[in-house]
This record gives sequence, structure tokens and C-alpha cells, in this order.
Amino acid sequence: ERKPASSDSPPGSSARGSLWKILTGTIEQDVYTGPHFPNRSTDFLSGRFVRHCGDGCLFDLEADPLEAIDVAHKQPQILKQMREMLERAE
Repeated sequence: ERKPASSDSPPGSSARGSLWKILTGTIEQDVYTGPHFPNRSTDFLSGRFVRHCGDGCLFDLEADPLEAIDVAHKQPQILKQMREMLERAE
């Protein structure tokens, strides 16, 4: 049985056992279509490859390793805790 590491979730989190990731701001080239596109020969930056995270996009990396589903609206407490951790680290 897998025991979650203490760093998997923010301290005091009710979601122990998940591995969370927060992204903020504008994320360019936010797409996974395979190993060949987009690549350095791609001569444009399409708006469809840009994710606007603003104050935070939150991903559960165990359930969604490709970071395709932003769960910030479903996990506002986790997002708040992750933002606080990020602000302390900055």
C-alpha cells in the first residue's frame, strides 16, 4: 500500500495522497500532441497552445499526469494552500 509522502499535499490539506501542481500567469506552448509538434521548427505561437492561469491553475498529477484538467474550481482550499506556499517561497 502506497503511503503519501508529506510533501505530496500542502500541510493541513484534506487531500492527502494526491500530488498537486500549481501554475500561475500565462503558460505558452501548453499542449501535448506527441513528441513531434509543436517543436522548434514550429514557426508560430498559436493562441490555442496558450493557457491563461492568472492566479492559479491546479492539477492533480496522479489523476491527470498530462495536466489537461484544471481542478482549481473544484479544490479552492488546495489552491489557496498552494498559493500561500508559493508566496512564502518567493
